[in-house]
Amino acid sequence: MSRFFALVCLLLTGIGQAEDRPNIVVLFADDMGFSDIGCFGSEIQTPQLDKLAANGLRYTHFYNTGRCCPSRASILTGLYAHQADVGHMLGETGLRGYRDRLSFQAVTLAEVLGTAGYHTIMTGKWHLGWKDEGSPTARGFQHFYGTRGFIDSYFTVINRTEVYLNDKLVIPPTEHPENDLFPDREWYTTDVFTDYAIHFMNEVRKQDDEPFFLYLAYNAPHFPLHAKPEDTAKYRGKYREGWSAYRQKRYEKLVELGVLTEDWPLSPLDVPNWDTLSDAEKDDLDFKMALYAAVIDRLDQNIGRIVDQLSEMGELENTLLVFLSDNGGTKETGLLGIKGENNTVENYESWGRKGGWTSSYGQGWANLSNVPFRQYKRENHEGGISTPAIVHWPKGFQARGELRHQVTHLIDLMPTFVEVSGADYPKQFNGKEIQPMEGQSLMPSFRTADTVPRTLYWEHSGNRAVRDGDWKLVAQSDQPWELYHMANDRSELQDLSAGNRERFDALESKWDRWAEKVGVLTPAEFDAARKANRESQPKPKRSDPNIVLPPETKVEPGTGLISELFADADLWKTAGGQWTRTDGVYRVEGDNGPRTYHTGLNLRNFSLEVKLTLSKGSQAGVNFRLQDVAEGIDSYAGYYLGIHSGKNQIMLGAADFGYRTVQREPAHIKENETYLLKLTCEKHEFHAKVFDSSGKEIAQLSAKDGTFRNGLIGLRALGGGAEFSDLQIHALAK
Repeated sequence: MSRFFALVCLLLTGIGQAEDRPNIVVLFADDMGFSDIGCFGSEIQTPQLDKLAANGLRYTHFYNTGRCCPSRASILTGLYAHQADVGHMLGETGLRGYRDRLSFQAVTLAEVLGTAGYHTIMTGKWHLGWKDEGSPTARGFQHFYGTRGFIDSYFTVINRTEVYLNDKLVIPPTEHPENDLFPDREWYTTDVFTDYAIHFMNEVRKQDDEPFFLYLAYNAPHFPLHAKPEDTAKYRGKYREGWSAYRQKRYEKLVELGVLTEDWPLSPLDVPNWDTLSDAEKDDLDFKMALYAAVIDRLDQNIGRIVDQLSEMGELENTLLVFLSDNGGTKETGLLGIKGENNTVENYESWGRKGGWTSSYGQGWANLSNVPFRQYKRENHEGGISTPAIVHWPKGFQARGELRHQVTHLIDLMPTFVEVSGADYPKQFNGKEIQPMEGQSLMPSFRTADTVPRTLYWEHSGNRAVRDGDWKLVAQSDQPWELYHMANDRSELQDLSAGNRERFDALESKWDRWAEKVGVLTPAEFDAARKANRESQPKPKRSDPNIVLPPETKVEPGTGLISELFADADLWKTAGGQWTRTDGVYRVEGDNGPRTYHTGLNLRNFSLEVKLTLSKGSQAGVNFRLQDVAEGIDSYAGYYLGIHSGKNQIMLGAADFGYRTVQREPAHIKENETYLLKLTCEKHEFHAKVFDSSGKEIAQLSAKDGTFRNGLIGLRALGGGAEFSDLQIHALAK
């Protein structure tokens, strides 16, 4: 859109002169429940957010999609997630609605606002496409610092969460990332993403006075429980009263604040009563909740830094600032949380800074996060899809500290920002037809508390819902629909399906028509589509036609120990690298890789043990069920179980049309220490354990994957030297 046309739009919409166009700031939290901040009933200290609410608006019926990637797709495109091709988590199926990047028949807020003359800035978690074509800079952000994928860490950078500055990879996976803006400060994502947001705000102001759009997508308070000691100290011991006591306190505060009506009772506790836990469990869970609270506390501190920066720039009054969360609190892995039985307060030093799926606060505290509602992240009951929402714009509306009960959704941000910016939402963009916006502008709600009925839809992984006015039809995956009257029962406790069949059928028909329109797949259809897409991809070509697998040696199932077959040199084939074998010890030297050493033993069911010593930064392990071998990191087909000293992790992966991780576990790997790797492979199930030199188990992996039914065994090393010894293989019965 031309600059002149943008000015005309501003005048016609009554926003004011060009210089009055507001900055737009979206602050997006990750896995935060409805009642996790002070102005929504929490005991957690969030004075910065509370101040924004006191000088702005709080929305009590603001909805997200119930999951990470879909919510990010909706907030950025103004479309339902399936329309943006992110109907599930990122993953390629080849079908509309389920791709590994945002749809090209959708435009992002950055693309729309950028064409209207806004500077576009993003820091934090993208999670909408790893490839260049789907990156933040490819989708309209002129300034970007953060990850293209997920994060799952605060102190470290784990595999597939590499940090980019615009299009440049600046921090690969590492245990010790550098805070390059402030080298004397510790790397911590919440702090660093704020550092770069402020840096970019200052940079664009050096260029001109045009407004900016900042999308700051924090990974807080998503697991793992990475908190700074000074923040944790504020809350340690606070939660020994237990989750029931704090659920009641939050509920009463929400009613007092007017966010809830007393007509909506507190949902029942869905975990054991606190008093049934042991003293050790209570102490540990108090500590886990203290860590979670500390992460939110740090988030609030950083939001205060953004507000202070806007104030120092003299631009806070005319900045439209929105705070939201992508989904409700998560119950993942149950009562004690992720690895809660092993990672406790007693051994906190061993896991407190490990990235990945190493810790979470557990279902009891997630039940607290989502007060007063039922269910959790991923689900479409109110606990999964309700976000605390704050809008602050002193120059844009007169209301201060008021509540808004209009039904609103992430898809409403696009039409709102189009209206306040004077931008033009395109029918075509980059040669593609663009889908029309699905949301409604929030602008009327800035002026009035009047509510207007509307219809909204949800679906994620079989969980599904439709809200039409005051009625909501909702179901968990593979479960029957439930019907609730939201004005009387937003806690979703009284299923009215039996007595309202006509309304039930009408809502179900509405949802069915919407699902057909946006291309919803059932979980079974999604799994089949993903599998079909994988199988349709070309197999990797051999980079060297002279590298061939050795002749297969048939081994009868159940014959037991077969390691002696490895004494036959003819069973081995080298594919890269200089391997030596002396007295049962296999070594590979050098810094270039990969190097593979493969046998002709064709097995489906077997157990294997091997001792493995790695040099600095190296990666090594066992290949099994191999179909093909060649030079190059992804040019083999089969499974790989390996230890990576450079990334401090143990991984189980598969390569067919490209490498994919089946499972990974963080572990502190020391160079030149010997590790024992044990693997059992039966049918489609794999079970692996890794022990350090003292005999302590440091990782356990279990997975199911049916891509390869049988194949050959071999050793593999890349990135540095490795030594294998005490290799034992048993052929197991069918």
